[in-house]
Amino acid sequence: MAKQSILAALSEAGPTDLEEVRSKIEEGEKELAALRQLEKVLDYKFNGKPPKAPPGTGKKSKMPRGALTDKYRRDAALLLLKGPRRAAEIAEECGIPTGSITSVLDHPWFGRNGSGEVHVTTEGRRQVA
Repeated sequence: MAKQSILAALSEAGPTDLEEVRSKIEEGEKELAALRQLEKVLDYKFNGKPPKAPPGTGKKSKMPRGALTDKYRRDAALLLLKGPRRAAEIAEECGIPTGSITSVLDHPWFGRNGSGEVHVTTEGRRQVA
């Protein structure tokens, strides 16, 4: 029964439906991020501060943190010269850890369009060209 209703909806769907689905996904991602943050706060409240990782167990990079972020930012800008993309796609295609993509894109080189996709700003184009 569910398969038939999905197939019927697909056959009647148009371009505006795609934008509506993307918008709902974006809203859901924002709500999920807020819930995850709330979970962290409540976990801290009821379980205390999480233990620190033992020394020497973190990720090791030969590049200093600032230089690595600059590299990720340049890679993302070069990719986005081809056209706007969602943050998760940028992270995957550029090999940027998902936990770092927000800080990489929180920069004057990048902006977001109405559907939430990331694009390169004029300043970003000047810097990577």
